[in-house]
Amino acid sequence: MRNFFKGKRIISVLLVLTVLFSMSGIMPEKSAEAAAYITREAFVTLVMKELGFTVKADDSYMDAAIRAGIVSKSTFGSKTASSLTKSDAAVVLTNAHEFLYGQTVEDSLLAEIKEKRISDIAKVSKARQIYVVKAYAYGYLKGASNGTYSKNRKFGPSGKITVATAKTLVTMLKDENKRSKIAPDGQLIRTTNLPEFAEFYPYILASFPNDYYDWEFLFMKHTSNGVPRYGTDNWVNLVNYAAPKDFVNFGGEKKIWSIYLGPRRLLTSQQYYDLAAEKWEKNVEKHLELIFNVDYRNIKKDKVWYKQLLDTDIYYGEEESDTIFRLDNYIKKAIENETIVECRKVGVDKSSVYIEAGGQIYIRAYVEYRIVSSKSLERLITSPIIFTQYSYPNFLNVKLGEWRKCYLDVEVGGMYENCGIWQTIINDFYHDDRVVKVP
Repeated sequence: MRNFFKGKRIISVLLVLTVLFSMSGIMPEKSAEAAAYITREAFVTLVMKELGFTVKADDSYMDAAIRAGIVSKSTFGSKTASSLTKSDAAVVLTNAHEFLYGQTVEDSLLAEIKEKRISDIAKVSKARQIYVVKAYAYGYLKGASNGTYSKNRKFGPSGKITVATAKTLVTMLKDENKRSKIAPDGQLIRTTNLPEFAEFYPYILASFPNDYYDWEFLFMKHTSNGVPRYGTDNWVNLVNYAAPKDFVNFGGEKKIWSIYLGPRRLLTSQQYYDLAAEKWEKNVEKHLELIFNVDYRNIKKDKVWYKQLLDTDIYYGEEESDTIFRLDNYIKKAIENETIVECRKVGVDKSSVYIEAGGQIYIRAYVEYRIVSSKSLERLITSPIIFTQYSYPNFLNVKLGEWRKCYLDVEVGGMYENCGIWQTIINDFYHDDRVVKVP
């Protein structure tokens, strides 16, 4: 009984304390986790101190921030004691950055980031979207990954920021090396944990794993009397071939590429890349999604699939072409073979465009696929499994129903308006088949 009454007294004391805290307007922290989050006012104070502001006893850093344009009276209203969210931080950091340096990113890149690189931008209020885009572009807030080979990231505007993270963000204002980096098209890149072949690329995307980059280019596979030509004096970058990072410099200022855009035009490699690279990327991605998603039960009547595949081809626009003959032949064989192929991921980026020794242009790609149904898995000149202009898909130890990771070199061209596909080289073993060693 004594323990029972003792318990009742403890409960009574706790109830009294709760009432007193409530009447005073002061409530104890709900948890240690809540205490770890920084308030809006505390974050503004850190930023203002980093910018070199001081205030007198009768002033506040929040008032100083309003006068300096770092925030406005309506940014937080009276809720300055609330926890700082990511969209709050975007407003403060963007204004602080531009207070120091002005706008350091072109409007065209900001528009591309808003359209393509932040997957949940619609969850941000319209008034704050530009701040979120700029905070990403300037390298302060990079959001969270949407998975490997994704082209955008999730920002999470309502997410709260801890004191530790807030302090790190503030140091970025004057230390550019601490900020994240983006590619010319607004994708997040990484500068650590780089692939072995990193030196060949203009940048390494954060969402693309090292396996996408770490395999030999076709210009490395040439041999003379059984000896690799790559690395010898008569096999030189920008003369015999061009690695991805050097594509735009191939031929220098000379106009060496002949393309058809209404009238025929001659372009430098830089002009050619600027005109065609994004189209190559989109066409290859679409093309691979089409040829790795096939069901023999509806392929003959799927006119959309047929047209879209032709639209990504190099012979787009021609009423009669070898492609149409090959495609019709493939459809016939796919039906006879009872082919069903599924694809769940495609990865392509224009930063992997390179020039082969014969002047052909290739772009690298990744496909994760499985062959669900096929009467035969034999290597045939006209494959009944996956359509390609290349001689045949070269599978290695393939099993029905098994998800496979395949790295591809896709030959592209720009003689016609759509910058379509010449051929897709499907060789499962290319990724691991090494001719030379990179120092």
